[in-house]
This record gives sequence, C-alpha cells and structure tokens, in this order.
Amino acid sequence: MVKNHSCEWQTFAGVSFWAPFWHHWSYFSILNLSVFYLADKYFAISLLIIFQIILSLRYRKTRR
Repeated sequence: MVKNHSCEWQTFAGVSFWAPFWHHWSYFSILNLSVFYLADKYFAISLLIIFQIILSLRYRKTRR
C-alpha cells in the first residue's frame, strides 16, 4: 500500500478541510471519520423528522 503524504483538500460528509494526515490511517483520522459520519447521519435524520413534522402540520391545516 502506497502512502501519500501530500496536503490536499478532502471532503467528507459535505465538510471540506485541509488534511495532511488523512492518507495514512492513524487512530486520529479514523476517529475523525467516525465523528463526521455520525454527525452527518444525525443531521440527515433530524432533517427528515423536521420535514415530517412540517408536512403533518400543513396536512392538518388543509384538512379542516
């Protein structure tokens, strides 16, 4: 496995950041990956819940 130590912009979960450490998989980078992944998942789920609430409120208004 070839390790690339160049500094470049990396995008993960829609967040851009400068990552010189990203290509060699240290514990810190794996931890960062999981934190970004969980944050992105939580954000998507909360958006879906908010969208459902808005739709149900609109439906309740138009039904009366």
